[in-house]
Amino acid sequence: MKKTIAIFCSVVLLAACQHSKRDMLIGSWQAVSIDNPQMDALMTQGQIFIDTVGKHTDAATNASLYGVTNIDSMRHVLQLQLDSVKKMRRVSLASTMFTFRKNGMAMFTFGTFKDSTKWYFDDGGSLMLDDLKEKDAAGKIKLQIATLTDTLLKLQLTEDGVTSSVSFHPESKK
Repeated sequence: MKKTIAIFCSVVLLAACQHSKRDMLIGSWQAVSIDNPQMDALMTQGQIFIDTVGKHTDAATNASLYGVTNIDSMRHVLQLQLDSVKKMRRVSLASTMFTFRKNGMAMFTFGTFKDSTKWYFDDGGSLMLDDLKEKDAAGKIKLQIATLTDTLLKLQLTEDGVTSSVSFHPESKK
């Protein structure tokens, strides 16, 4: 009997110490990484193209295929463009933050763009962002919470068969 009471008390105590998903989400979260296999594959393919374009063709073939005979200059411009896309991705990630408030409002920042939205969990446990200005489903974003701990929030979004995951850490207190 004492053992049963001890187990029951332990379970009740453990349950009381756990925070709800809603409570854990409250606060500011800074994006730290993005995982999008399709985008990563395109970047890798782009780099392979830059590294190999025109290496096995003569000037006349290059002019016919690419409209230029100076492949080194074209390769340099393409590399600058790819590097620019990578830099924009890093800058965007570093400036992405979500702040979830207890009142059901969320503030988000993407670079210089700032906005607010209503947030809640749907019946299936998905995190819903509901644009108050939109009256139809187009104003709703459904996110899956892949991970939620006191040190990590990982959100997944699937659009048109493409899944992206963004990981966040709690905003550091300065």
